[in-house]
Amino acid sequence: MDELIRIWLQKLKTSKYFKELIFNTLLFADDQFIISDTEDNLQKAVYLLYNISKECNLEIATKKTKVFGFVGNDHLRTNIIINNETLEQVSQYTYLCCSISYQFSNDVEFKLAKFLQLIGTIKRIILRK
Repeated sequence: MDELIRIWLQKLKTSKYFKELIFNTLLFADDQFIISDTEDNLQKAVYLLYNISKECNLEIATKKTKVFGFVGNDHLRTNIIINNETLEQVSQYTYLCCSISYQFSNDVEFKLAKFLQLIGTIKRIILRK
């Protein structure tokens, strides 16, 4: 998984199609949370990840993969497709006891910081052993 993500990030950085791409990714075990500035950039990043995954004989679980889009507190309809399947759009996503939603809080950055804090805590615990 680490090698796949390394290749994906390298291709994103060097591709002529992603020169203006603004995105971030959070990783934990075999899960990935991708944050992008536009639906188009997210689709491009997901498509590239899908193709690299296929090359590595890995499969993205499209039934478990979720998408949500927002600008401020407003819902934004997105249409992200992997292997001719439209990913389910949700208004809230909970991962490792952290809930991220555009509906219930104005402070998405606070929720992302809380998520990163949780990941940091888990990492420190693992490294102690």
